[in-house]
Amino acid sequence: MHRLGLEKGLSDPEVINISQKLDLLMNQYYGHHNYKKMI
Repeated sequence: MHRLGLEKGLSDPEVINISQKLDLLMNQYYGHHNYKKMI
């Protein structure tokens, strides 16, 4: 997943936090099974 590579380049914990929250929202929106297929 391309976002993981971006997170490694970021040192700002707030940005990483937002990215993790987005991942959770995407997970809830698409459902766990469908989300895993998208990665």
